This record gives sequence, C-alpha cells and structure tokens, in this order.
Amino acid sequence: MFTNKYWPHKDNANYRPLMVLSLALNYDIHGLNPYGYHWVNLIINALNAVLVFILIYYLFGHLTLAFLAGLIFAGHPIHTEAVANVVGRAELLVTFFMLLSLIMHFKKKYGYAFVFLMIGALCKEFAVVTPFLAMVISLKEKRSLKEEIKPYLSYFFGIFTIIGMRYLVSGRLSSLPIWYFNPLRQATDWERIMTAFVVFKDALWQMILPLQFSPDYSFNHIPVIKQLNSATLSGMALMLLLGVTGLWSLKKNRIYFVAIFFFLIPYMLTSNIIIPIETIRAERWMYFPSIGFALFFAILIYNALQSKKVLASILAILLVTVMLGFYSFQTILRNPAWKDTNTLYLSSFSAAPNNYVVIGGAGKALADLGNCTLALPLLEKSWKQINTSKATLVALASCYEKQGNIQKSIAIYKDYLTREPLDGEMHNNLSVALSNIGEHEQALKHIRLAIMYYPQHIKHYINNAANYYYDYFEELKEKTNEEK
Repeated sequence: MFTNKYWPHKDNANYRPLMVLSLALNYDIHGLNPYGYHWVNLIINALNAVLVFILIYYLFGHLTLAFLAGLIFAGHPIHTEAVANVVGRAELLVTFFMLLSLIMHFKKKYGYAFVFLMIGALCKEFAVVTPFLAMVISLKEKRSLKEEIKPYLSYFFGIFTIIGMRYLVSGRLSSLPIWYFNPLRQATDWERIMTAFVVFKDALWQMILPLQFSPDYSFNHIPVIKQLNSATLSGMALMLLLGVTGLWSLKKNRIYFVAIFFFLIPYMLTSNIIIPIETIRAERWMYFPSIGFALFFAILIYNALQSKKVLASILAILLVTVMLGFYSFQTILRNPAWKDTNTLYLSSFSAAPNNYVVIGGAGKALADLGNCTLALPLLEKSWKQINTSKATLVALASCYEKQGNIQKSIAIYKDYLTREPLDGEMHNNLSVALSNIGEHEQALKHIRLAIMYYPQHIKHYINNAANYYYDYFEELKEKTNEEK
C-alpha cells in the first residue's frame, strides 16, 4: 500500500495508502458487501460533525454557536457524494484527522497536531492546507507566529516528506488532468482563471441553495469562458468581497475571519485558480469548506438569537428550523441516487443535460434496462464527443448488435483497441461480434489476445469461446462429412 499509487493502473500521482488500508480492512470483514463500507462512512461523518462542534466550541466558547454549526454541517446535502459514495471516504478521513490536528494545535499540543496532520496527508493530499488553517487559528487567538515557528516548521517538514514519498512512488508531483474531466487543461491561463471564478460563484450558490446535484461536472457541463463576462466578474467580485471582509474581520470580529478563511483556504486548493487539477469541479471537494460555511450561518443565527429584540429571535429560530429541515430533506432525497451507477446517472441527467459523462452514463443505464431505442441517441452523442469511456462504448456496441448492426459494433471495438490494445475484455467482445458475422479466424485471433492480456478471466473467455464457436465447429464437421 505504501509503495503504490492510489490508482496503480491509471496515469496519476495520487498517494493515499491509509485510505486504501481502510478499504482493505472493510474488505477483510465484509468482502464486497457494501453494507459495512457505508456504516464506516456514516460513522466517520458523524464523528466529523462532533469534531466541528468541539473545534468551534474551543475557539469561541459558545455552546449554542458550536451546536448550530455542527448541525448545519451534519445536515448539508453537499456531503452526499462524500458519504454515500464509498470511495468518498478519502474526504471523510482527511477531514477527521485535519480537525484533530487543528484541535491539538489550538490546545498547543503540537506533537499530536503533527502526528494527525501526517496521518491525514496519508489519507488524502488535501491535508496540506492544515498549517494555513492553523495560522488562521493562531491569528484569531492573537498568538505570535514567531513564537510558534517550531510547530510550523515541523508541519511543513511533514508535508514535504509526504510530497517526497508521493514523488518516489508515482514519479511526478501532480496528476495530469484528462481533458474531458477538466476542459481547463486545454485552456489558456486566463481562460482557466475566468472559468474558475464562475465555478466558484456556482459552487457557493449551491452551498446556500442546494437544489440540483451532479456526480460529474466535466465536459461540457461548465463551458470554458473565452471572454470576460458578467458571470466571471460576479464570481471575481464575490471572492474578493469575501476575502476583504475576512481580513477586515481580523481587526473587528475574528469569528467571521475564521468562518470565511475556513471556507476560502480549502476551496482555493481545488479551485483550478492556482493550477489545473484533475477535474473542473466536484461536490465532494466542498466537504471541508462547508465547515466555514456552517460557521458563517451559525454566527448569523446565533447573533439574532442573542438579540434583545423578540422579533429577531423568532426569525432566527424560524430560519434555523427551515434551513436544517430543508438541508436534511435534500440529503434524504439525494442519498438514494448513490444506490448504483445506473441510478446515479439517470437521477442526475436533468441536472447535467450537457455533461457528456452523465449523458453516456444515462445512456448505458437505459441500455442495461433494455431500452436501446432511448439509449442509442445518448450513447452516440457521448461517444462522438469523448469516445474514451469504456462502459459507454460497450453499451453502444451492445445496442448496435441488438439492432442487427454488428458492423458498427465491430468498428467501435476496433477503434477502442487502437487506443487500448492490451484490453483483454474488449478483445473478447470483438471476438464475439466477429464470430456473429462468420469471421471465425479473426475471432479466434482476438480470443487468444483476450486470454493473453487478461488471464484472470481465462475461464470466462473459454466459456465464451465454447459458446460462440460451437456452431462453427458443427459447420466444419458437416462440411467434412459432406466431403467424405
């Protein structure tokens, strides 16, 4: 686990051995039954809500404020991707250890803070923002950063150590984003930054009013901004306003300073403003920034509750009731979408009608349900734009075969194999399609390649060979008898 990348078979630099270990322990106990995996995610998420409560209580000493922030964090529907999706555990684990590290930093137990930081970084690289959040706490407490120079040196030493391990294992410092997962990869720096401000505005609005969700925001969900427009300017102004307000609050009201920068600092790491990353946007990345969001709204409600005006107190109680009720209801509505892949894409299609990954996923779901008539237009649209999704291609080829257009099916398999010539499963699929049109010699060639490149499924291929070549050998026998 410590000598492999997070996705060993993919071209990436992610290094998360403790995240893999947690899944391995689940697998050791539950196998592939998702029940245990989901329970672990739910428990970590609940513990994170408790840690948010503890951290805010330690920082500000107000029980009601901490309780409100913990409730808003616990109920927000933006968390469904991180919690209901098993692999979202990376977000949960890194948040858990980052919060522990920040609590230890506040209590000046710097050795424990360092250990939790290191553990968090081995769950997900996102933990690198922890020292900057620790600085926010130190500034809030009016501590001298010079006096804490040794802890910060140790924090940054730990981060550089993890970065070094990542480089040794993967051979690079950062992953190269695939263009259709992050269209900003092919954009100029100016286009990337302009688009990133629009993404920021949309992400913040979704935090406030979470009505629509998507498991994917890649091509062409968010068009690349080519020229300065009102959406970019409003996003830029919004980020600038938050930043200036946060800095102004450092002198006037440090509670807002903490809330704003607990949102902005973690968000900036995944914003694509600094550098282009693996994808243009993801809801799971809002998991930690939502702590700042929860604190900000908790402050507004808490201040109203503390008001001597009865009307203000009533409005505050009404606001918190409606807010928590609405967020919890949206969470309950969104959770079933993560039941399986097909359910996820079909339920997300209305929110992402221009996203070619979602379009392809919805098409595959319809194909799996046997509705190739509805599936074909979606699958074809997705394939023409980003013809690299294996699942989409297999579904498209399968629909063509069901409609009797085997030549199109063969063309799809061959096109894919020009890019991925070592894919045993696709060689197997191609062999079956070729056998269906009587190209038995070519079919045998590809079944041999399938067995060579994917020996783990050799039994599957032999069964397929027996299935699809039975008629062929029967024909040979009949011809031999006729000749005799």
